[in-house]
Parts: sequence; structure tokens; C-alpha cells
Amino acid sequence: MTKPVSTTKKIRRQYSPEFRQEALKLAERTGVAAAARELSLYESQRYNWRSKQQQQLSSSDRENELAAENARLKRQLAEREEELAILQKAATYFAKRLKGSMSLLKNIRLSSASKPCVASSGLPAAAGMSGISGK
Repeated sequence: MTKPVSTTKKIRRQYSPEFRQEALKLAERTGVAAAARELSLYESQRYNWRSKQQQQLSSSDRENELAAENARLKRQLAEREEELAILQKAATYFAKRLKGSMSLLKNIRLSSASKPCVASSGLPAAAGMSGISGK
């Protein structure tokens, strides 16, 4: 013999987020069992709501942590970019000064004033100038 099929389904009750929040607060104050009896809920519903709420809070906490880390890294990147710009300007400045110094050294080497100094030192002219290169 077969069982008669019922065409009526049990309607599942939907609770608003506000109701769930209030139920969670009540359960914190009076206890889970008392709150469940008072609101005609199953205790398991209350536990499920609490775990979902904690998951949402933990994910939003993680998002806040990531946003804070992102802001910190952006500040750090801006500082590094500023330091790099300063170093590039300094390198350009010193490269220009070095270039001027090198041309000055070339002029000194080629000038006639340096030839008597080398001659009086007793060194051959090529040996006296071997330490200075125009490159």
C-alpha cells in the first residue's frame, strides 16, 4: 500500500535581519534556551544566526585590516618615490660637477704649467701622467 502524497508543503518562516539581531541580543541577556522558548524558535536557529553574524564580522574585520595595510603600503610607496626623486636629482647634480672636474683635470694635464713640475720631479713625462686619465 502506498502512502498518500500530501500537496501542502510546510512553509518555511523567514525572519528579518532586525528580528535576528534582537533575538541574538535577547539570547545574550537571558540565555539561548530561554530566548528560544520566548520567541518560539529552535535553539539551533539561534546558534546558526550567531555563527553567520560572526563570519560577517570576521570578514569585515579582515577587509578593514586589508584596507589599513593598503593605506600603509601606499604611504610607504610615496616615501620611496620621493627618496628616489631626491637621489636622482643628487646623482644628476654630482654627475655634472664630476664632468666639470674631469674637464678641469684634462686642462691641467695638457697645460704647460704641469710639464715643468713633472720634469723637476725626475720622473719621465709619461710616468708622471699615468695616474690621470681623461676617460
